[in-house]
Amino acid sequence: MEIKSLPRNEDWFGRIFEDNPAGMIIAGLDLGYIRANPAFCRATGYADEDLRGLRITDIVHSGDREAAADMLERLLKDEISCARLEKRYVKKNGGLLWGNTMFYPARDALGKQLYLIGMVEDITERKQAEEDRALLSAAVSSSSDAVVIAATSGKIRYVNWAFEKITGYQKKEVLGANLKDLAKKTGQACCFPDAFDETVRTGNLWTGTTAGTRKDGTPYTVEDTIAPVRNRAGKVVNMIVMKRDITEKLRLESIAEAVNTMDNIGYIFSGIRHEIGNPVSSVKMALSVLRSKLDDGCTRELIDKYLDRAMAELSRMEYLLKAMKSFNIYESPDIRDMDMTAFTDNLGSLLVEDFKKKGIQIGVMVQPGAGCAHADPRALQQVLLNIITNAADALEGRPAPRIDIKVMKMAGRILVHVEDNGCGMPPKQVKDAFRPFYTTKPNGTGLGLMLAKKMITRMKGTIEISSEQGVGTAVDIFIPEGTDGK
Repeated sequence: MEIKSLPRNEDWFGRIFEDNPAGMIIAGLDLGYIRANPAFCRATGYADEDLRGLRITDIVHSGDREAAADMLERLLKDEISCARLEKRYVKKNGGLLWGNTMFYPARDALGKQLYLIGMVEDITERKQAEEDRALLSAAVSSSSDAVVIAATSGKIRYVNWAFEKITGYQKKEVLGANLKDLAKKTGQACCFPDAFDETVRTGNLWTGTTAGTRKDGTPYTVEDTIAPVRNRAGKVVNMIVMKRDITEKLRLESIAEAVNTMDNIGYIFSGIRHEIGNPVSSVKMALSVLRSKLDDGCTRELIDKYLDRAMAELSRMEYLLKAMKSFNIYESPDIRDMDMTAFTDNLGSLLVEDFKKKGIQIGVMVQPGAGCAHADPRALQQVLLNIITNAADALEGRPAPRIDIKVMKMAGRILVHVEDNGCGMPPKQVKDAFRPFYTTKPNGTGLGLMLAKKMITRMKGTIEISSEQGVGTAVDIFIPEGTDGK
């Protein structure tokens, strides 16, 4: 259908149609496109000529097409004076355009419908925002962590179902109440109210672990996160508090720790039985044989032979008992700032000559700026001597044996890296390296690395081992960085 008299730019309607920032459509009573203005063409990606020959429902999303067609049919039958619908259009590139669409009929002087005029407001951003809010709302509502939205005063504005489950308080009981007062009521008064006020004041995120009691009096422990919500001007206007119930996690960790402790105790007693039992048996055998020889008469040389054998076994037991005693030497370590350059120089002087005789080259490197560590020098030296001795044993028979010691600053900690080019270890051996009495040495006690790990842990550090069989082993010790007088 052509409308010969339809104005373009000659009069006010033409200017409104062409220059309108909202999309406008002229359609015939058969719903075929007659004309689309530039705003509609830009929004959909179709040129005006692309739309000719199409019906106005052809580029409507299939999910909205039936409702749109029904609304237009009622409009053409004059059952309604205006057809208004929020619907999706499929753009030329396949994307979606959400449009708040309104169609109304243009009529002649007698009121007869001539054609349809459509107005399409692009509401895609609004719909996306609504969808995002709906997704966020669903996520918050279904979260297993308790979520509380409160005013900066502490007045509770929203809680999700997980809050009810964790605390035992129903939504209707707490809405409008003060979250800080509720924390005091549930036994979290120790730090939570102060942390809430501090977050309001500074705008900084706060996390911490607090213990409390549910409504029925049962104890629980939660990880709390308090975060500020700011308006567009950057002002803190609300607070979000998330509570993760870790009561069961802590219980299971406690059980696991107890089981692990019992495993280690069993392993220790098994090791003691083996490590002390063998020398005891040897001593008994040597003394038994010696006694029988004395009855038959024997030389001084023979007596010395059996006594030396017994003394050697007793010395082995003495060494083992000393190693076990050293397990508790540093229960209260003397932790202080220590200069890592001076420390490694002293350590190197202890090692170089002795290792040179064994044909092992020692390399020591301290990264400039590594500064100082916060540790116990005696304990750290004992740990490193143990590790370096293990490395020396692994280098036996290897070509160009070498041990490198590097000290570096890394992410606020001091890293002491000890690496050798020895025989290396398979993964199973690496996994068991810190277990008590686990050793692959014929004369080892299996306590060295366990003691090393305990000492490093007491200094708030960590120790890690990586190894490749036939290539070598690396040990990384991370200890806190010192202040160096700062």
